Amino acid sequence: GSGTDASGYGYNPGSPFATIDYAVAFCTANNGDVILCLPGHADTISAAGEMALDVAGITIRGLGEGTDQPTITLDTVDTADIDIDAANVTIDHMHIVAGVADIVAAIDVNADDFTLRNCR
Repeated sequence: GSGTDASGYGYNPGSPFATIDYAVAFCTANNGDVILCLPGHADTISAAGEMALDVAGITIRGLGEGTDQPTITLDTVDTADIDIDAANVTIDHMHIVAGVADIVAAIDVNADDFTLRNCR
């Protein structure tokens, strides 16, 4: 399904959360929590700070290859960004797309030990 940002969702592939930002709130700091983005997942960020990765020690990991790789699209304004606001955050195997020209800073790192791995 397309997902829903509400209680009762996000714990199995048949009823996922709609957005990464919402899923972050269900993580526990420094617990090794991983948010899996299924093939075809699409997240759109339309404002500065709309996606705040603010729980320490989490990993956002995409599943799928090629056109099925999950995407995060920075759209609408050139200040749209992903904020890294906690230490030890990793983004792995995601496709990050500029939906508008001249994005100021796609990823705004404000904490130590951020890792961006296997992304395009």
